Amino acid sequence: MSLLEETLRNIEPLNKERSLAARKEWDGIAHPTGSLGELEELTIKVAAIQDTNIPDVSKRVHIVMASDNGIIEENVSSGYSDLTSQLVYSMAVGGTAAANMCKETNTKLVVVDLGTRRKVEHENVTHRRINPETKNFAKEPAMTISEAIKAIETGIEITDELVKEGYKIFGTGELGIANTTTSAAVLTGLTGKSAEETCGLGAGITDEGLRNKIRVVDYAMKEYDLENKTPLEILSYVGGYDICGLVGIYLSCAKNKTAAVIDGFISGVAALCAVKMNPAVKDYLLPSHRSRENQIKIVFDELEMNPPLDLKMRLGEGTGCMLLFKVLDTGVYLLKNMARYQEINILENVLVDIREKC
Repeated sequence: MSLLEETLRNIEPLNKERSLAARKEWDGIAHPTGSLGELEELTIKVAAIQDTNIPDVSKRVHIVMASDNGIIEENVSSGYSDLTSQLVYSMAVGGTAAANMCKETNTKLVVVDLGTRRKVEHENVTHRRINPETKNFAKEPAMTISEAIKAIETGIEITDELVKEGYKIFGTGELGIANTTTSAAVLTGLTGKSAEETCGLGAGITDEGLRNKIRVVDYAMKEYDLENKTPLEILSYVGGYDICGLVGIYLSCAKNKTAAVIDGFISGVAALCAVKMNPAVKDYLLPSHRSRENQIKIVFDELEMNPPLDLKMRLGEGTGCMLLFKVLDTGVYLLKNMARYQEINILENVLVDIREKC
């Protein structure tokens, strides 16, 4: 049995009863029940995943999957051929937004090169290269099934090891020029939506670039009959190594009963892929923010999730994950330190339950 098959087989739905202990903890705090909204709900979900009444989010890690995409040949991106590698280097030396946010939030950063055009030799880059880039899916499938599995299993292996090291919550990020195009194509296959619906501006492209993006995604949908393919097949036809690696992170987190945070469009599409492979994965996912990439609405509608933050960001890298870590820090701190009814002698029936009314 392959690691992917074993992982999928060992993912179990979250026992919903586990959330009751954390909810009861919040309900014992002297405040109108439910008045802290998502601060309560987020900590309750993480506590349920960890099978405790007060969650621990202090030991966290952010994994950034990097790869290049052959589809860039079709003028679908404002980026250029060496940009992904330059961003990998900047991430490794702490120059990117996500790297700095990891420092600020005391989050371990792991940068994984799954296949970039130029190998970056740096001690902070984990090299698990499959090829220098995927193929141009406008001309041939992006990768083979075995390459897609290898990329997914790399995500699983790295995450499994970090879970063993005691990390409690995972952020997910990516670096890969043209990966909003690969993500749009994957999303089209997973949902049956049109290319016009799944394609957006990404990091910023011209009107011509957007037309090219729609054209290649529409071509792939018809050429590969994506709507009738499995998630793994869709990934192999039009995906990227980075998306596959992210899928592996989500699958491993679900297998290990560990919380995983979704960032923006690319990591959201990867999360949807993982859920399509095993619906129980959804129980272990936390959305962070609503990306400015409008197509993210399709993703979260499919996942039936509502991200708590909307800061009009579209940078990627996993920047939304560290913001959610800070929100979780506040929620956990309040859960630990706010006064309980018995401590300040407030009658419990005075402060009413407004959770369902908000």
